Amino acid sequence: MEPGGREGAELLLDLGTANAYCGDLQLAQAQRAAAVDLARAAGDRVLELRAVCELSQLRAITDASFTADKALDVAREALRELEPLGDDKALAAAWALAGQGENLRGTWEGVAAALEHVVEHARRAGERARATEALHLLSAGIFWGPTPLATGLPRAEAMLRDARGDRWLESWLMRPVIGFYAMQGRFEEARELVALAHSTLDELGQPLYLATLAFWSGPLETLAGDVVAAERELGAACDVFQAAGEQGWLSTMSGFHAVALDALGRVEEVEEAVRVSKDAATSDDYNAQAFWRWGEAKVLARRGRFDEAERIGREAVAWIDRSDELNNQAWVRMGLVDVLRLAQRPADAREVLSEAIARCEQKGNEVMTDKARALFDELPAR
Repeated sequence: MEPGGREGAELLLDLGTANAYCGDLQLAQAQRAAAVDLARAAGDRVLELRAVCELSQLRAITDASFTADKALDVAREALRELEPLGDDKALAAAWALAGQGENLRGTWEGVAAALEHVVEHARRAGERARATEALHLLSAGIFWGPTPLATGLPRAEAMLRDARGDRWLESWLMRPVIGFYAMQGRFEEARELVALAHSTLDELGQPLYLATLAFWSGPLETLAGDVVAAERELGAACDVFQAAGEQGWLSTMSGFHAVALDALGRVEEVEEAVRVSKDAATSDDYNAQAFWRWGEAKVLARRGRFDEAERIGREAVAWIDRSDELNNQAWVRMGLVDVLRLAQRPADAREVLSEAIARCEQKGNEVMTDKARALFDELPAR
């Protein structure tokens, strides 16, 4: 006989977490939903709220209608009830959901603020695994957000050193280091870290988390000039996410994939990747909304539909500027530059390229700054 009440709900939450790690998102979601029902039937409001937050975290990556705003609304309502009660486990779950909502929107300063609370409450509750998860997302924010390389890389390297001996955590904390090394042109060092993280996650049997490495290896290979390798990494990750029914990572990854496919001239495949990204993206997933538009704009430009291409390309810029992702703000502008070049409007291209260069310099992306400046020098002034 399966346990019921609080004991059963706690067990189901643990099983849901284990199955999520193993990549079975549908089973994990069903178990967390059942935990909500058991906690509610037992009249345990604190446990019910905790289970709702944990279920919502999965819904945010499996249901395109579960927006960042919805995640933040659920988290705020839970926090309103939980904060007077002081249950650290439930508070950690609610703040983790808030961090995920900010993550969906690409607002990394908001992610960091939420996750500081997660770490505090998780440590008080003795939930080492949740505190560890928060640390890996905090480290990712150092790279994706506005923190410049000059301060971000030393922080990321220090976090990696401090995690020595915890292989799972190390496999996550390597990622911002990979990203920063790529920005400096230290491609072989970055590839060595990718291989090490890949080996660890493969050994630990975590296919979904292994696939997320492509968020780092794809841009790494793009900066290194190996677009074939970038497309291979991104395409394989998209296949894993689609097979698992995952939507949150897929929406952005497929947008990245569309960009790589465009660089290889595979226009029909670009259209398919754009469709996948568009269908998977929530209405307030800022970077996914930007990247599928980048892909669509490039297809339109290649077909000579320049007015439409420019409109979509400028929409992409407006979407990504809602985030604080400096690198992606620069990348999306580079896509608009390509559209304007194809339309034979070099003066307009130079104006947008100047904006991209400013963001590269602010972030400290040395490789991309050099490439953008070289392109600027090639473009005629009018």
